[in-house]
Amino acid sequence: MQPNDLPTSKSDARPRRGLAVLGALAVGLLTLGSMGCTPASDFGVAIDGPGLMVGSPVGVDIRNSSGNIFVRADASLTEPVVRATLRSMNAMTDPRPATKDDGVLVVARGEDTAGRYTLRVEADTDPDVTGRVQVDLDVRVPSIEGLRIQNNGGWVRAWGVGGSAQIDNGAANGVEASFIELRTDRPLNGPVDLRTSNGHIYLTMGPNSQGRFDIEVAPGQRYKVDHRLGTMTNIVPETNAWAATFNDGTFPIRLRPATGDAFVRIYERPMAFTPFGVFTP
Repeated sequence: MQPNDLPTSKSDARPRRGLAVLGALAVGLLTLGSMGCTPASDFGVAIDGPGLMVGSPVGVDIRNSSGNIFVRADASLTEPVVRATLRSMNAMTDPRPATKDDGVLVVARGEDTAGRYTLRVEADTDPDVTGRVQVDLDVRVPSIEGLRIQNNGGWVRAWGVGGSAQIDNGAANGVEASFIELRTDRPLNGPVDLRTSNGHIYLTMGPNSQGRFDIEVAPGQRYKVDHRLGTMTNIVPETNAWAATFNDGTFPIRLRPATGDAFVRIYERPMAFTPFGVFTP
């Protein structure tokens, strides 16, 4: 799958217990701990497949059954870096830190198709510990040209995304979803679809993007668009919805917080802005 061809409609894929595509990697990736020691709760994930050619556009595809995701573009890198942190959900019932012994699987693979590189990362937990252990993923790549994320039971933060972006954030075994933050100074010039079952959605971008805004919030929730640069036309404000065309764009920019608010900021330096209530790692 090419980075720019990542699907942009709401994904019907869900984290798979079998992990058929990546399951063959599990044995090698789960032996990162030292011999005779308890596997670490924070570890680097080996990336199978071909290496990244310098200058290749990078698409990112992440699925996480329960936890948080932070993916960002880092121009100082020459290859992707993936780290995982395992957490026990309840310190009373699980006083020790979660480890890979708890039936956690984290796998990563790079694919190179016609000079386009796609990094696929998948995290899942054994059914016996589902709801007790979460996996936080930290993914860094030299650039991001196309992003797709399916996450459950946590927040999603994506920085420096270009092209298109699809983020679907839902609940996991009684653990609610949280906010989505997409912040970028790269051009968003493809479809953008951001959905979370709980929490707010923050979209902060520069005037180099374009598209047709389609924002919808639940009754009693609010939306806010702070537009300081670029051209906004065909504006249609409603009580629980807002639509407009930004910079004559044609691709949709959809924000769907099921129970939260939607905030859009279009600033000259989007990467320097931190939304209220969202911490900066």
